[in-house]
Order: sequence, then structure tokens, then C-alpha cells
Amino acid sequence: MEQHPIPRQITTFEFKLVGQLTVRQFLYLALASGAAVSLFFLVPKILFLNFLAATIPVLFGIGFAFVPINDRPMEVWVRNLIKRLTSPTQYYFRKHNRPPRIMMGITLPPKEVMLEYLKAKQKLEAYEFTSRSKNKREEIMSGISDQTASKVDRVKTALQASKPLVKTPAVAVKLPPSVPVAQPTDTTVSVKEEELAHSVLPVGGDMFTVQGLALSTSNIPLPNMLVYLRDNGKTVRIMRTNAQGAFSNAIPLIKKPYSLVVEDPRKTYSFATMTIDGSTMPLTVTGQHI
Repeated sequence: MEQHPIPRQITTFEFKLVGQLTVRQFLYLALASGAAVSLFFLVPKILFLNFLAATIPVLFGIGFAFVPINDRPMEVWVRNLIKRLTSPTQYYFRKHNRPPRIMMGITLPPKEVMLEYLKAKQKLEAYEFTSRSKNKREEIMSGISDQTASKVDRVKTALQASKPLVKTPAVAVKLPPSVPVAQPTDTTVSVKEEELAHSVLPVGGDMFTVQGLALSTSNIPLPNMLVYLRDNGKTVRIMRTNAQGAFSNAIPLIKKPYSLVVEDPRKTYSFATMTIDGSTMPLTVTGQHI
């Protein structure tokens, strides 16, 4: 294979104007020599301190003039080091853009008006949610009753179908007078029918659904709060508040005491644990700012 010469780097080429030295090398050596001579005569001649003081600028001058590091002059490394040590390491963004003209002159309503608006909106949403929950609960209860009635009907039909349609003629057996004749009874079928009908009927008891609002001490709704409903330390329901601070559970619960625990994932508000039994709905939980 024919070899080709590597192109020479001409961007950093310097002409040698002072003998075998470039202008940059000559200036470094000249400045270093002048500083060495000055320090040699200015520094006291104690324990050869003047020689040591004069040697330091000579070494720097020779290094800057003739010693490259990774194909870069030493002056580049020293300049980058000084720039790195003196430049800041943290930068802050300060936005000075003026707002759009269309947004100029807009004023917000007073705080009292905003609070009244939020309260009215929350009441409206709570009323709508209560209506939807009531209708859904009625649908669930009606579906349960229909299923129970259909199961009872099927059980009765199956029991009636299991009875023999053709009765065999009874055979008269003569027994001694001392032996009483047992009268046939048909209590087995009635007992089974009653037990099966009782097993499919719903267990009695009141039901309720959980509804409530999470507010701050200034009646501001708190969204994205986690609401836990616990029975003897065991979590049975988990809810999250919406943008208006409302939380709800559409699945009915048996009316008995439960523990209501509200937690803030951001640890900004703290709530007290409540005990509910379904007697007062909807609930209102207040969070204290930490």
C-alpha cells in the first residue's frame, strides 16, 4: 500500500523569528530572566534564598516556552486552571420577561368572594354525588333482592321436582295390637326447603357509604389527600380527594364503628383520626398546616 504523508497542523504553526525561538518563546524567556535577576539582587542572601527565588521564574519561563502538555502549551493549562478556580459554579435563572399585554390590568376578586364560590361549588358537587350514590345504592339493593328472590324460586322448583310424581300403593301390614303404627309425615322436605330459603336470604343490617370533604383551617379544599377507612386496624377502603377536596366510596358498608385516617403524601397537613359509624354524612375533615 502506498504511504501518504500526514498533513501538517498549520493552524498552530509559529515562525521562528529570533534564531531558533519563536516570538512567544523569546518573550517568556526574557520575562523570566528579568524576574530572576531582580529576585537574585532583591532577596536577602540568607541560606541561598536569593538563588531559590531566582530559580522559580526561570523554571516557569522554560516551562511556558518549551514544555507542552498533551500537545498544548503550559500557558493554556494555567489559564484554564485560573479561569476554573475564579468562575462561579452555580447559576440562577432570573426571569425578567414582561407579562403579555392581554394579561395587563386583570384583577382577581376578593378572597371572601373566592371562598364563597368554592363553598357553593363544593356543596353542589356534594349534592350531585349524594344523589348519584343514593341511586346506585338503590340499584344495588334492588339487584340483591331480585337475585335472592330468583334463588328462592329456583330452590323451591328443584325441591318440588324432586318429589315423586307416581305414588306406589300402600301395602297393609297387620301388626300385633301392642305395636303402634307410625303415621307417615312429610317434614323432611319442609325442613330442607326452609333451611335453603334462609341460607340465600340477605343478612339484616343497615348500610351506608362514606362521603366527605377535606379542608384546611381556612376552608380551602385540599386535593390528593389519601383517606383510609380501617376496621380494627385493618384497611377496608382507600380513597383520594379530588380537585375540590371531596372523597367518597360507592360500595356500601355495614353500619358499625370505623376509623377514618387522612394522610397528606407531601407531609404539608396533618389530620386527626376520626371514628365514624355512618350516622353523620357527609363528613368534613380539617387539616392543620405543619
